[in-house]
This record gives sequence, C-alpha cells and structure tokens, in this order.
Amino acid sequence: MERWIAISRKSDYYKIPITYDVVGLDDKKAFSECDMLQMLFGDPEGQAIYKNEKTRLFADLYDNVRSGKVSPIKYFRILRGIDQKTLSKRTGIPQPNISRSEHLGYRSSLKSLERIAKALDVSVDDLRVKE
Repeated sequence: MERWIAISRKSDYYKIPITYDVVGLDDKKAFSECDMLQMLFGDPEGQAIYKNEKTRLFADLYDNVRSGKVSPIKYFRILRGIDQKTLSKRTGIPQPNISRSEHLGYRSSLKSLERIAKALDVSVDDLRVKE
C-alpha cells in the first residue's frame, strides 16, 4: 500500500509519497532530522519541498513574534525542536509554568527567564517581548 504525506501552502497542495515505513513507537529508536528526511522523502525533490516549507513556516513564526502574536519563548522552543515537557525538564520549571510563560502578557520572573534562556541557548533579552 502506498502512503502519502501532504504539505500545503496557501495556493498549492503537494502529495509526496512516503518511500519507507517509519519505525513505530514500540521500537523506541531515535532518528536525526536528516535520517527522517531520507526515510520519508527518498527523492531530492521531496526533500527540497520539505526544506522550503519548513523555512517558510519558521519565517512566518518569526514574523508573528515581531508583530506580537507569538511569544519569543515559544518561538525559540519550537525553533530548537523541543516540547514544553522537555523544556520543563531542562529548566526545572513545572510544565504548566512553561505554558504560562509562553502566553503573551505573562511576566515571568528574571530567575525563570534566565533558566529558560540557558536551556534554549539564547540571551534573556532575546526572550523579552519588545514593546
């Protein structure tokens, strides 16, 4: 059975065949992004479409940070490819507090911002919302 993954843009819709089965959760194997690209998109054209779409999504996310629609903490967390639970483990800050800190208008303590900045490998100033 042939499987497909869909990538959509505002006016285009691509159907890209998945060339390899992805290992299930039972196997508990980790793959790098490059390995996953090779498994999901065996052909260079599919890989190029994926990379272009990923670049566009990150650019859109950055524009949303600059326009005040998304918090810088959330932006850098997504950019680093980690979820709130992982960030919580790295910082020692409970996950609900991480979630709150990603809401616009929430004012995290300096100590929390320092711990988050260290975990995301950015400066505290990078995490502050520019008003």
